[in-house]
Amino acid sequence: TLLVLLVAVTAVGLFFYQKTRDRKDTVSRAAAPGSGEPHRDAKANAAFVRRLKASARKRGLPLVVPNPERSPFCALLVSPSGVTAYWGADQDGTVYGGPDEQWAQISGGVRRPFRNPMLAAEDARKQLRDALTAAKFGAFLVNAKVVMTAPGAELAIPRNTPVVAIKDALHEVEYGEALMT
Repeated sequence: TLLVLLVAVTAVGLFFYQKTRDRKDTVSRAAAPGSGEPHRDAKANAAFVRRLKASARKRGLPLVVPNPERSPFCALLVSPSGVTAYWGADQDGTVYGGPDEQWAQISGGVRRPFRNPMLAAEDARKQLRDALTAAKFGAFLVNAKVVMTAPGAELAIPRNTPVVAIKDALHEVEYGEALMT
């Protein structure tokens, strides 16, 4: 099982290393004035990943931290039964959303639309699953979680929307709920 785990971590790393599509919509960290891009907390995902590493280390699970220029995910937690890919939603201000394609952020009195992070994470999850399947990891499960990583963000979304706070994501890792066992 350890060999399969190490090969899977390597395959996941290679998938994101080779990914070359333009990800300007998710990598841009500072919106230019008047650009219409959402404001982002540039350090939020890195702070979340540091805390996630500590939680994964407690459980003895490998955590892959892909290059943010090449990957839509800020971290990938590998367990014996699959990969949990964490999509860091680092928009600050007030975030409005639901099942629609577009969400909105209001920061500094300006409304800025952006793509629904749940839909974006699901698209990236499918690409990751396809890459693992192509690498002969057909039975490897891939789960995507959207984590609101900006500490100053205020969510205005329905309660049943599967976007979690940092503390909830860390709790799932530490107590095994996110490990798809």
